[in-house]
Amino acid sequence: MRPSIFRPPNDSYPTKCLLEAERDFAATLIKQEAAKRFRRLLARASNSGRDGNVLIVSHQNALRVLIALLLRLPLNYHRRFRVDPASLSIVQADGPFGSLVLLNDTSHLGKRP
Repeated sequence: MRPSIFRPPNDSYPTKCLLEAERDFAATLIKQEAAKRFRRLLARASNSGRDGNVLIVSHQNALRVLIALLLRLPLNYHRRFRVDPASLSIVQADGPFGSLVLLNDTSHLGKRP
């Protein structure tokens, strides 16, 4: 008896799968590159000899990667954090692990219509 072969109904199926795989691969590379840059930035900040706060202003996805990095979570966890435009998030980074103090606070913006 011959095994049956699954053939997708649409000829673009292999192309679609390939494009999705390429997109996922590119997204992974971008997250890894962002994490590498943030590690360098955090190393510079901690080696500056100054104690205190570090303010980082960036875009939503980059901030989500940074939060995952500071909390020592896998980078793909970045999607679990919501970071709205102009929101405030605070991660206390004392010791080997960070503590999430505030996430996505927009109270300073007032009420939205």
